[in-house]
Amino acid sequence: MTAKTTILILCLFPCVLTAQTPAPIIDLGPVEEAYNLDDFKQLDALFEGVEVVMLGEQSHGEGVVYQSKLKLIKYLHEQLGFDVLAFESSFYGCDRAWRDMQEGLDAETALCNSLHQVWPYSEEFKGVSAYLDEQMKAGTPLQIAGFDPQLSFRYGRSCLLTEFAEFYVLVDSAEVTSASWAHLKTNLEYLGDRDFRSFKKNDPASDIAYLDKIILRLRLVAHPASALWTQVAENLKVYFSDVGLGTDNRDEMMADNLLHFLRYNSGKKVICWGATSHFIFNSETVRMKNPTHGLMGGNYYKRHQMMGDYVKDELGPKAITIGFSAIEGRYGFFRKKDLKPPKQGSLEADFASAESDHFLIDLDSSFTKGRLSRPLGNLYIKTDVSQIMDLLIIHRVLTPSTLDRELYEEVKQRPVCEEGS
Repeated sequence: MTAKTTILILCLFPCVLTAQTPAPIIDLGPVEEAYNLDDFKQLDALFEGVEVVMLGEQSHGEGVVYQSKLKLIKYLHEQLGFDVLAFESSFYGCDRAWRDMQEGLDAETALCNSLHQVWPYSEEFKGVSAYLDEQMKAGTPLQIAGFDPQLSFRYGRSCLLTEFAEFYVLVDSAEVTSASWAHLKTNLEYLGDRDFRSFKKNDPASDIAYLDKIILRLRLVAHPASALWTQVAENLKVYFSDVGLGTDNRDEMMADNLLHFLRYNSGKKVICWGATSHFIFNSETVRMKNPTHGLMGGNYYKRHQMMGDYVKDELGPKAITIGFSAIEGRYGFFRKKDLKPPKQGSLEADFASAESDHFLIDLDSSFTKGRLSRPLGNLYIKTDVSQIMDLLIIHRVLTPSTLDRELYEEVKQRPVCEEGS
């Protein structure tokens, strides 16, 4: 975003706030209230020409961020025509979830079967499931997709290889009864059970070589579903390699999954839901303020490109990244933590005087350069935040995500998919 864009917004929208803050902010209204177009109409100029919006979150434990993202999703879907919600969750699992939802399965069950547990079992996430059901019934569905090569616990454990075998018999009916297929199934079950020790001991390298052969066969098959299963096999290969051989290709595969979806779904506009750390670009520039955090996180960014790097390289300004931060409060899902008071010289301290409790900043280095910020894991970075994301939403009070234990126990009893379904 540029300084010219910021000036334009100030001229067009008098509700933009500037008093006692180092830069203009856009008031997003209370997250607790129902979506109001008046709160978001002023954002239209920021999303002009955008086809992918990557909505981050600091640590998978910020309940108020989930609520804030839902309001943005409603705006992007209903006003700007975004029609896909893609999660940092299993590529296969979310594809299966969408197919099951089209057959009448409720969104809560489908998402519990396909998403990483931090979201569908959160009280603050329930509005997302309800909204998906509402839009499906209204005939304006918001399609579900996933871009993570990691497996979902339920669909991945119970359905993936059974459904894959049903397709692969069309390619080679004898192969699905082979010893190599049985070995692949065993290791997939280990991963589904999170039994990584047994998985690593059971020669995952042989499965990776076997998946390479399957992928070569699938690329020669002229069938409408061959592209899906080829990509599923590619995801399995990356996940097996990362867990079993210690490679680290997850973010590259995340980007490949998103770009694959766009190639096969021309005209779709996608909202991505996941951790901000995956969505940043220029990731090699990230430097943590605390040296210990630098060893744990910042050095990782120096060595690895993130999903946002690959997506930005491919899509340019058609993709934007939105991060989140907060001034005070608590966060966490299973374990709660207090957010420390903002440091002097940080964006959070500088914007503490804002009149709004939930606001968006169109980032510009003219006021972000030299300021600390904490959009990654609620830990401070020295990097100019405008160099790694496009927009930043700041909440005055951060609230944690709340586990719905009753739902967590209940879902265990729900059927996932029957053998052969």
